[in-house]
Amino acid sequence: MLALPAFSYLDAVKYEKPALSLVEQKLLLSSRGLKINSEKLLEKLLRDYGYARLDAYCDAFVNKDSRNFRKSTSLSQINQVIVLDERLRNLLFPYLLRIEQSIRATFIEVLAQHKGPMAYMETDLFHDQALHVKLMANASECWLRSSDLKTIAFRKQYDETRMPPIWYLTQTLPLGALSKWIGNLQASVHHELMEALHLPTHRLFAKSGLQGLTVLRNFCAHGARIWNCVFPVPFAVDDVIPSAYNSRRLAAAMSLVELFLERLDLNVAKFISERSTILATVPVWQIRLIGYPPNRERM
Repeated sequence: MLALPAFSYLDAVKYEKPALSLVEQKLLLSSRGLKINSEKLLEKLLRDYGYARLDAYCDAFVNKDSRNFRKSTSLSQINQVIVLDERLRNLLFPYLLRIEQSIRATFIEVLAQHKGPMAYMETDLFHDQALHVKLMANASECWLRSSDLKTIAFRKQYDETRMPPIWYLTQTLPLGALSKWIGNLQASVHHELMEALHLPTHRLFAKSGLQGLTVLRNFCAHGARIWNCVFPVPFAVDDVIPSAYNSRRLAAAMSLVELFLERLDLNVAKFISERSTILATVPVWQIRLIGYPPNRERM
């Protein structure tokens, strides 16, 4: 039996709506006022995304009080924002991976030059010793869990319990864990790393900027909705990101990516061009839901 946490959900309101068949889901959307341009398209969207995910895309097209669709809302309009969402994710993800790899490589280089292959074990490089112990334990788990062929070969050649050089270990850390390692560096080492990356050297940027990058990367990697999405962290972490942008919307997130690409010399011009191409045909009201201010129609 599934064990519920101590605070439990026993006193919560019970969910009593029944599961609906595919036909019933179609009828529900139609009864709410959605114009069905294509039964075949609707069935495909329901099968590909499920009702809950499709309904999330519909949020911008419904009256909040009744949940009925605004007049003349069609399935083709819903499909357009689904396609837009996918194009934005496909735009961002490759650039996010390039940024991530550049940060990993520079982290390895700076620490290895300070203390050699096992630099991450040197406590004097880190600010919070209790956090360093926790990060070491987590890194050990990541290392032993990794199924990468180079990792497996190293573990077979050496003692299975031996921790590897920093250039092997760092490749097994998720970006969120790596950002915590960076945030825990001693001030002088942290400053050196951020300078090597040509990024702002203050700790707020390292903490909030890398956290924002991690959240956006995970959303894209797991296919989460990013259009008309309010993210759990703010992205406006530096003066170069316009304060007029909604800090928890995609516009600020893309500006953060732009900042990283520019500072890391990772072809920011190509990213800006591709972003502009995607947004060029998007209705202004949909661009607003990405988080751009009213006086900026295209980016």
